[in-house]
Amino acid sequence: MTDQPTITENILSGLSEDEILERARKELLYRERVRINPLMFYEPQKWQQSFHLLGHPKSVRAVFGGNQIGKTTWACAEMMFHMTQMYPEWYPESCRRDGKEGRPGPPLEAIQVGPDFENWLEQVYLPKFTSFLPADLAEPIKIQGKIRGYRFKYLDTSQPDNGNINPHNRNVVHFQSYLQDTFAFEGKTIDIAGFDEPPPFGIWTATKRGLMARDGISFLTLTPLTEPWLDSEICEQEEVNKDIHTIRVEIWENSIERGGYLRKDQIESFLDSIPEEERLAREKGQFRHLSGVVYPEL
Repeated sequence: MTDQPTITENILSGLSEDEILERARKELLYRERVRINPLMFYEPQKWQQSFHLLGHPKSVRAVFGGNQIGKTTWACAEMMFHMTQMYPEWYPESCRRDGKEGRPGPPLEAIQVGPDFENWLEQVYLPKFTSFLPADLAEPIKIQGKIRGYRFKYLDTSQPDNGNINPHNRNVVHFQSYLQDTFAFEGKTIDIAGFDEPPPFGIWTATKRGLMARDGISFLTLTPLTEPWLDSEICEQEEVNKDIHTIRVEIWENSIERGGYLRKDQIESFLDSIPEEERLAREKGQFRHLSGVVYPEL
């Protein structure tokens, strides 16, 4: 968030009544702007912005990161840019799905997939995703009373009346789970696929097939504790496949010393509490099966 005029007793002391009223007016205005379009107040961390900028229109992007670095927040913001067509100025035009200059564009069909519905979607992903929702631009898709996606009105920048809300078409994102059968991912034609945490190989393959017809993009945000196929199919292919782009981000990138919010002692306490065979994955985003650790039998 930028230029937030927070009112505190220390600030108010010594101010005149008119000055206090002016500060109150500015804070109310700020809060209203955030309510109307919280996405415009998204301030990515250094690694997050670099990851938004990485790649090109047909890319597969993957961040292999430690815990608590903001991977899911990145995924929510990236999906929201495409669904609302509200791209920040720094977002590369060549990577926008806006229908301009021959690029694919709306209406867009997307999926965001994660480990399960009850914990990952409802407790982790949805609170972060909805924190970016612009007012009155999206309606939830519900199944048995549970949110399983959103339909978005969007800014149609491809038409002469540049920037008007298109009242007819909709960009749609569906939320799915790794617990679903692979057949739930077969036969779909989509533009965008997001994977939060490592996906099973069958789901990844079925989704890739659905992305082909529209030159779709995919992104993976994960801590590499499971699914070692990702190392051979994604990481090792980056050197020979120009459509694949990966980064690794350590948990220390979110330390206070590097502009994050985690204290050094909090990180150290967390790392000391986890099994040794998980440390490299949770700290440095390194695949567990490459760490040379002998795993305990289950």
